Amino acid sequence: MIKKYGIRKIFFSTETIIIILAIFIVVIITPKLNIDGIDKKIDLMRSYSTICVSLSGGMLAVTVTAMSILVGMINDNFMKFIHKANAYYDFVVPFYLNALFWGIGIILNMILIVSSYLSIIFIIKYNRILLFIIGLSTGFLISSIKGTLELVYTSIRLGEYRAKVLLKEEERKHK
Repeated sequence: MIKKYGIRKIFFSTETIIIILAIFIVVIITPKLNIDGIDKKIDLMRSYSTICVSLSGGMLAVTVTAMSILVGMINDNFMKFIHKANAYYDFVVPFYLNALFWGIGIILNMILIVSSYLSIIFIIKYNRILLFIIGLSTGFLISSIKGTLELVYTSIRLGEYRAKVLLKEEERKHK
């Protein structure tokens, strides 16, 4: 993957920029919000993280299922065509990265949920770290949603390529 896309393209991608912006916004703006009491802040963090874990888990399942369906559609001739066109990674990498981002989001939000049940002293002491994790989680959530939308496009492209290959096979059989 790194050979094909390069480190620069991976680390300076739109997803990386989204994650960095989300961290910056959460760390800078969230402390300025007028939320009264540490208990309300903890409840907000717990609710946000619980929703994100549910959403991320569901979308991870959808991503894996979509990949399974697409792999099931691929026959030997189409696989040869994909390899000849050097397009295999163009179809697989988006699924891999999307599943990875949803998984990272789940882990980050589980850390936040566990942290919300720790002592108030812990939460106050590690406030900046928790804000960083919330920003990171938000960035991964937004990037994962973007990635899922791109998977729709990738799936449509795969269907178009498959249709072309099947059409060529039919034409070859009738000649």
